[in-house]
Amino acid sequence: MIKAYWKRFCEVSGVDENTSYEAYAFGDDVLMADELAKLIQNGTKTATTSAFELYEDGDSIPRVGDYAIVLNGAGEPVCVIQNTRVYTMPYNQISSKHAYLEGEFDRSYRAWKKAHDAFFTAQYEECGKIFQEDALMLCEEFIKVFES
Repeated sequence: MIKAYWKRFCEVSGVDENTSYEAYAFGDDVLMADELAKLIQNGTKTATTSAFELYEDGDSIPRVGDYAIVLNGAGEPVCVIQNTRVYTMPYNQISSKHAYLEGEFDRSYRAWKKAHDAFFTAQYEECGKIFQEDALMLCEEFIKVFES
């Protein structure tokens, strides 16, 4: 299903089918994945944040120009995005603009931080680490380039 979706995107866009891409759902559960996929589909969510130090050896670090197929909570493709900006920054220095671009909740920095404090605390705990406010984050901005 994912490979067929990628092939359809490549046929429509003219992107070489051998171009690398990732396929993943945003969030940490089915409901969140569905909600975040809808926000990307309607153009509200155009950014995301991940913990840089939680990438493992062999994981590819996102770069400008990278493509990804966004999956819903059922693992079904909903659209293709492409990174337009990627940068690292300490968590406690992420801007309200970036929080707004993430498109979640009321789009305020306060709501973003509350949710992400909990999210990153849990992620770090799963890895046996302690989340710190100055943890290095990978911030990505993207555009939706395909939906069928």
